[in-house]
This record gives sequence, structure tokens and C-alpha cells, in this order.
Amino acid sequence: MIKMKTVRKKMLARDLKGLIDLPDYDDAQPVEVAVTPEEQTELSAEELKKVVKSLVGAIPYTDKTLDELRMERLEKKYAIAN
Repeated sequence: MIKMKTVRKKMLARDLKGLIDLPDYDDAQPVEVAVTPEEQTELSAEELKKVVKSLVGAIPYTDKTLDELRMERLEKKYAIAN
């Protein structure tokens, strides 16, 4: 297994637009980005069951496509009439 190190890079806030949400930084604001490897852990069978159980019902089972479900939610949330 390869050990990864933290990598740092100095850049301008405008370079990060669209990648991550930043506070109201000026585009020319110097920022430092640090990339750190994420620790990966394996889930036990019981933990995996809990995760799957929490997902059940997140997307209702229907014959609708995800786009149709999304539009339905947007119509309800913003009172959009088709």
C-alpha cells in the first residue's frame, strides 16, 4: 500500500469557483488548498445493513424516471404548475 502525503497549493479564489463553495471571497483573494488522503474503513456486515436500511424509502419505488421524480419535487417545493 502506498502512503500518501498531504499536498498543498497556493492559488486564487477564482480558481476554485465551481469546485467548492467558498465564503464571499474576492476573486483575487489568495487561498491555500490542502489535499489530504481520506482514511478508508471497511464496514462490518451490521454497519452495512444499517446504511442500506437508512436508504430504503429515500427514493420511492414508482415507474417514474429520476427526472420525473425530481420535477415532481421541484413543483411541490416551489409551487410550479405544469
